[in-house]
Amino acid sequence: FPDGQNEKDIKGSVIGTHNGQLFPTQMEMISKKYGVEVPNVDSEFIYKMMVYHKFDYDKTLSELDGMMALAFVRPEYPDLLYLYRRDNRPLHVGFMDGVKLYYSSEAKPLELIGCNGIEQLDPHKLFVFRNGGLLEVSPVKKSVIQCTTLDQGIQTFLSTASAQEKAVLGIS
Repeated sequence: FPDGQNEKDIKGSVIGTHNGQLFPTQMEMISKKYGVEVPNVDSEFIYKMMVYHKFDYDKTLSELDGMMALAFVRPEYPDLLYLYRRDNRPLHVGFMDGVKLYYSSEAKPLELIGCNGIEQLDPHKLFVFRNGGLLEVSPVKKSVIQCTTLDQGIQTFLSTASAQEKAVLGIS
């Protein structure tokens, strides 16, 4: 987050990309729940919530519904690359010279630049790479909301929300 644009209670930063889409209505409900502003871009919202939840990936990613493949670096760990995808978005890795790691949504660009060992990452797992080598793989809870349309997502969220969550959102 650029200086001066952080929420008062959110400290930290992350540099990341996102291929996918979150549902605007759900982002608004989550922002009310935690008292954070919804940025103009859904990618920024994902990373804002990661920082808010102190990089508790299960908490953050299970709460966010939508399609996503993520690649990010935390400035306090600049030699680590984090990759994550859901089953509704592809994410591939390939290697060059045995140590250079490249990632792409599709395998074809990796082939075109000469990568070998190209693989699609398993969904719902956080892959951590250091200097081109796989350091760790951790399962991540699936989103509590699994849907394909905005209306279905809101209905699913409301059917599983606690009375306290509904009260925070002003819904009875």
